[in-house]
Amino acid sequence: MPRIGYRWTIVALLFAATSINYIDRQVLGILAPSLQRELGWSETDYGAIVSWFSLAYGIGLLGMGRLLDRIGVRTGFSLAIVVWSAAAMAHALARTAGGFSVARAMLGLGEAGNFPGAVKAVAEWFPKRERAFATGIFNSGSNVGAILAPLIVPWIALTWGWRWAFLVTGAVGYLWLVLWLWVYRAPENHPRLSEAERAHIRSDPPEPTGTIPWSHLIRYRQTWAFIVGKAFTDPVWLFYLFWLPKFLDASWGVQLAGVAAGGADRDSHAGAHAHPPARRRRPACAADRAAPGGEDRGAAGRVRVRGRARRRPRPGLGTGRALGLG
Repeated sequence: MPRIGYRWTIVALLFAATSINYIDRQVLGILAPSLQRELGWSETDYGAIVSWFSLAYGIGLLGMGRLLDRIGVRTGFSLAIVVWSAAAMAHALARTAGGFSVARAMLGLGEAGNFPGAVKAVAEWFPKRERAFATGIFNSGSNVGAILAPLIVPWIALTWGWRWAFLVTGAVGYLWLVLWLWVYRAPENHPRLSEAERAHIRSDPPEPTGTIPWSHLIRYRQTWAFIVGKAFTDPVWLFYLFWLPKFLDASWGVQLAGVAAGGADRDSHAGAHAHPPARRRRPACAADRAAPGGEDRGAAGRVRVRGRARRRPRPGLGTGRALGLG
């Protein structure tokens, strides 16, 4: 049996869906510094907005598996991406923290269908000995999406405005949906699947099926290992997704939009249309006190802080300022 078959096309689709999933959920975090300045959010407002996503996502995971079992992967995954893509685009219509909270909650409910749907699709299309590898492939889409979002989203917002960042990334999900409906069928009746590959997919001996109550699952150590592991790792991952851009912007002047704009020339052009940046007050340090005027300026606009040379951020590089949002 050849190792390359049509089933790997299915995995490629699942990988693309997972990448889109993480791009859509990360748009808000990347634009948060700009949106907070323009819309006047407090830190509490932003915390509530992202918490609504997490709450709805957790609730959605509890019921999404049962829904997929009832209506099937093709229909269930289609429903999930319709909901989350619509919710992602709905962010562009929001004007208040409450409006963003509703959009985030709907995004969480829809995105909860991605991983249960992908796992069920892999179970349908792969024998047991290949399922771990196939799962690893589609799961890597979460990392690819987290990498692509900071490169794509600031560029869209810088070019067309922050609302278009939500609209464009959300619309990509509908493009994926067209491919999904065209390509995906169950292996038993897929017209493009060869009989040899179909036999390979069904090469595992049949297993009895049934319902396992939650009360039985919590008796297994494996269940608690998964619960405890997720409880420790998910808060860190969510910090990277939703809070890291704000932290880097506020504390260190790291400007994602400036990087995405393609360097100093593009950034200087963007800065010409932005408001002059307000000078951020910094605590005095030894280098500040030692230099006239409070700073030890070197070549190329460098500032020495605690013995290290650090380039002073230039006007227009800040995420909000480079986008011209305040």
